[in-house]
Amino acid sequence: MRSGENRPHRRVREAGFAFGFAVLLIALFLVALPTASAQAKDVGIANMDVVLDVQQNGDVIVDETVTFRFEGNYHFVARDIPAQNTGGITDIEVRDANGNRLPKGDGPGTYNTFKEGDTVYIQVNFDLTDTEATWTFHYRAKTVVMFWDEGDELRWYVLDDTNSIPIGALRVTVKLPGSIPPDQLSYAVQSGFGVQVDTSSLGPSTIVHEAAGGVPAYTRFWTVTGFPKGVVKYVWTAR
Repeated sequence: MRSGENRPHRRVREAGFAFGFAVLLIALFLVALPTASAQAKDVGIANMDVVLDVQQNGDVIVDETVTFRFEGNYHFVARDIPAQNTGGITDIEVRDANGNRLPKGDGPGTYNTFKEGDTVYIQVNFDLTDTEATWTFHYRAKTVVMFWDEGDELRWYVLDDTNSIPIGALRVTVKLPGSIPPDQLSYAVQSGFGVQVDTSSLGPSTIVHEAAGGVPAYTRFWTVTGFPKGVVKYVWTAR
């Protein structure tokens, strides 16, 4: 995410590698930019709660609830979503702390979207000083499940090492279709040095990764979730 006054410029990024896999499906990152007239300014993320709801057609419905902490005056935050290895980013919404949808626009209390190259931006507009604020970024990433001979996978890059904003606490919940016993699910998490991750299953078809102690700036947090074939329907795609 970015915060400040001016629209962010697109960054050129290379495909990354995780757990020996050479395909970067989703690489989401956060960057902060202060306003031009800033004096004493700082921005942080107190909490980030991510829900990845895998659909039977291979899409993933994403809800990222993020609580920002602003010191000084800020005018926007923008979520950067590289979409080059998806079937598209659709169904975009932004909701406030009470669950109300923000209208599209350019003034305070609105949000807007734009695309530069392969990156989709969701920008929330406001005029806030020395406070906390929470928004939920909602969207659908199309056809992102990977299909293999013995089982299928969702690989999700929650944070990359380009993220300049420290995260006070991070929780990632992966939900799969149906009722898959925990012993038929597999997972892997790659995070930076010193990040303590606790993983649990809250029930069938659900895996939760928690970094209650936070994730420092410039630290990746990548996840892989494996599940049996047939849980997600194979869909032919051309990219």
